[in-house]
Amino acid sequence: MSVLDALTLAGLLVALPALAFAQARALRGSRIPRLPAYASSGATLLLLGGWCVGLGSWRRGPASVGLVPMGLHLLAGWALVVTVAGLAVMLGFRILCGALGVQEAATLRELLPRTGGERLAFAGLAVIAGLCEEIVFRGYALPVLAGVTGVVAAGVLTSVAFGALHAYQGVLGMVRTAALGGILAWAFVAAGSVWPVVVAHTALDLLGGIVLGEKLMSPAHDGGVG
Repeated sequence: MSVLDALTLAGLLVALPALAFAQARALRGSRIPRLPAYASSGATLLLLGGWCVGLGSWRRGPASVGLVPMGLHLLAGWALVVTVAGLAVMLGFRILCGALGVQEAATLRELLPRTGGERLAFAGLAVIAGLCEEIVFRGYALPVLAGVTGVVAAGVLTSVAFGALHAYQGVLGMVRTAALGGILAWAFVAAGSVWPVVVAHTALDLLGGIVLGEKLMSPAHDGGVG
């Protein structure tokens, strides 16, 4: 592992999650302008994705960050399996947390798009997140870390960090996102390419943010744990 790889991993697995926790505290109870939030998130993800693609592939080629071509049928099959598995996890969390009275973070509900323009912007963000987050955490971080810790530990660590980056979603959202990250990590390793998880991640974001929205969130209650 090069020095740049080590520093990048430290940023992805430690510094960025710490920043996400600080940001989540600052946003708690605040009214969030959604379009600027989508734009700033998209720009940040593009920078991270570009950095990891450049760093991971400049010596070892695009395949080192999971950019391995796949046949259309194989790609569609893997993406469908992962998307269905991800939806099952989200639905399972909704049922469990509804039964336990655990609520979604208010910030997550606040960030759901409301208008046509917001839905269009969110769709663009979903595409960026699906591509960049998968390249960063599955395509780049997982293989680099696996060279030190092994594949299983690398999958767990990157999934936990992936969940922590969604601290604005509260404890429930972080655990759910980490679980989804575990599925995406498994699919990336099994398929040998980042493209199926890019498609599945994008589809899950679109379904969870625009199509199904509140239906996949734990029901709102007057009481409960956030």
